[in-house]
Amino acid sequence: MEALNILNNESFLLLKNNDLLIPLIKKIILNEALNKIVITSQELSELKDIFMKQNQLKGDDELKIWMKKNNIEEDNLINLIKKPIQITKFCEKEFKHRTHSHFLQRKSDLDKAVYSLIRVKDPFLAMEIYHRISEKEASFEDLVKEFSEGLEKDTRGVIGPVAINQSHPLVSKILRSGKPGEIFSPVFIDPWWILIRVESKIEPALDERMEEAMSNELLELWLTEESQQIAKNLEKEFSASK
Repeated sequence: MEALNILNNESFLLLKNNDLLIPLIKKIILNEALNKIVITSQELSELKDIFMKQNQLKGDDELKIWMKKNNIEEDNLINLIKKPIQITKFCEKEFKHRTHSHFLQRKSDLDKAVYSLIRVKDPFLAMEIYHRISEKEASFEDLVKEFSEGLEKDTRGVIGPVAINQSHPLVSKILRSGKPGEIFSPVFIDPWWILIRVESKIEPALDERMEEAMSNELLELWLTEESQQIAKNLEKEFSASK
C-alpha cells in the first residue's frame, strides 16, 4: 500500500503504541476499495439534494456558506456525500453472496425477546410472589407494581425487545428455554432475586435491512483481517531493517 510507504520504524511504533495503526490501515484499505466504485453524475446529484435537505440548505450559495463555516473543500464534500452509497455498492458486490451463510452463523446472537420482570432483595418475598402468580392469586402486573424494587416498576415489568445474548447469562438461559407465558421460579443475580415471565420471542428474518447489516459486518471482518495482516507485515519489515 503506497500510502504507508511514508512510515518509518518510529512513526510505526508511535501509531501502534497509541492504537492508531489498525484504524489508519482500515481507513486506507476502505478508501482504496471505494475509489474503484463508480458513482454516476445523476446519483451524485440526488445525493447532493438529499444532503442539502438534511442540512436545511437552500441553493448553492447556502451550501458554499456551510462549506466555509465547516472548513470543508468541495472535493471532500463530494467524498463525504457519496461514501455511504459507495460502501453499499461495494458490500453488494463483494459480500452479498455470503450474507445468507453469515446470517445463519449469527442467527442465535440476533434472537430477541420480550419479558416481564420482578426484582426484590428478599428471597422469601420472591418465593411468595412466585407462588401467588403460579396459583393465579394475583396478576404479574399487579405484583410488579406492589413489590418490584427496580426500574421495571414504571413499565409494569415489561422489558424489551432485547437481544437475548446481551442479557445476563442466567436471564439469557431462561429466555432461550422459556415459552411465551411461562414464569420461572426466582433466581439470584446479586443483589436481586428476580422472577421472569417470557412474553414473546422475536426471531430475525433475512430481509433487506438484515442483509445490509450482515454485509456491513462482513465488511468490518474483512477490513480487520486485511489490516491486521498488513500491520504484521510492516512489523516484520521494520524489525528486519534494524
